[in-house]
Amino acid sequence: MKLVVGLGNPGSEYEQTKHNVGFWVVDALARQLAVELMKKKFDALWTQIRNGEQNFLLIKPMTYMNRSGFAVANFMRFFKIAHADLLVIVDDVHLPVGSLRLRPAGSAGGHNGLRSIIEQVGGDQFARLRCGIGRAERAADLAGYVLSGFCGATERAHAQAMVQRARDAALVWIAEGSGAVMNRYNGMTIEQNDETRPRSRAKEERTDGE
Repeated sequence: MKLVVGLGNPGSEYEQTKHNVGFWVVDALARQLAVELMKKKFDALWTQIRNGEQNFLLIKPMTYMNRSGFAVANFMRFFKIAHADLLVIVDDVHLPVGSLRLRPAGSAGGHNGLRSIIEQVGGDQFARLRCGIGRAERAADLAGYVLSGFCGATERAHAQAMVQRARDAALVWIAEGSGAVMNRYNGMTIEQNDETRPRSRAKEERTDGE
């Protein structure tokens, strides 16, 4: 059993903010897989997906960002999920808008959601898919920056494309693991078009399991 977690804040006032990119990716996964996160458990919206030999959970913690770890830890205990079978999808101010970077383990890097998960699950040996949202001009503006929306048509288009790539990267992680995602997606630039994006393999994996 694998667990894919998208981080964000509940409520309509946060829905379109940069800090909710993790929610956007999980929603994109749900649409791709024709499922809905309607069930409520451990203060999270969730669903379970069985697709061929793949068996995984999608969840969105509803605890607000800095308490995300409580929901994640409860799911891991209840479903007996190992750290190696956890993928957390988060926004990252250290990456340009539209960039992706997967790491199989590591520190919170200043992200409150990751910090909460590390504290509650008792370790940092789990994969995290970081989605670039760019950086605030001044450090003092960081909170306001992550809780604002993407600006301008170009930035919004880059963010939308990133969400689709992150969705595909998560499907690759489910089927093939962290190494495959790192090889195909880390360092990918915005300029790469649909013909060069490695999304077909992820779709093939899902189709083959049906």
